[in-house]
Amino acid sequence: PVLDKVDIVAFLKNIMMQFEGLAERHAIHYRIITTGLPIFLQIDRDMLEKVFVNLYSNAFKYTPKGGSITTTLAVNVVDALSFVEIQIADSGKGIAVKDLPFIFERFYQGDEPLHTLQEGTGVGLSLVKDFVELHRGTVSVTSEENKGTVFSIVLPLPDASVKADHDVIRDDDQNADDQQDSKLLPLLLIIDDNPDVLDF
Repeated sequence: PVLDKVDIVAFLKNIMMQFEGLAERHAIHYRIITTGLPIFLQIDRDMLEKVFVNLYSNAFKYTPKGGSITTTLAVNVVDALSFVEIQIADSGKGIAVKDLPFIFERFYQGDEPLHTLQEGTGVGLSLVKDFVELHRGTVSVTSEENKGTVFSIVLPLPDASVKADHDVIRDDDQNADDQQDSKLLPLLLIIDDNPDVLDF
């Protein structure tokens, strides 16, 4: 990934704004809980936007009218390693016990949604897992049928002394190099009317 220094709190609030109209239409209580302080991470904006748009889309698909979707951010330290945990909890129909072990597998699809935002492909949560792991993070889920689902994403806080070899920290000089290198790569045009397929 190509990484930018980003305040993940502001980043999430901007993504959440895309769903405010949907929350109003379905009378869903939609909120974020955080300390109010910025939390800076090194992230690939495009990848993590896809991650959270997918998770919010799923939450809205499976949460009934009058339900709730709550995002919580917390910074934790374990064994001297600092990380931010982002939880997206809904009061939706939950995930069937038989489906839970397979939801991050590519092309797996569970029960029909309550609100159809678009036809599913089974690709979205697989991409979520891949993109989070590319950020050296983890994603997990807990769910109870007819009570709700919680997706938890854990991402490491930046450590100047540790950088993965494949990460590129964006700066003004490197932007020019990236653009030059991209001209040498072949182009692939993918045409499809399903956003999940296009993301994949």
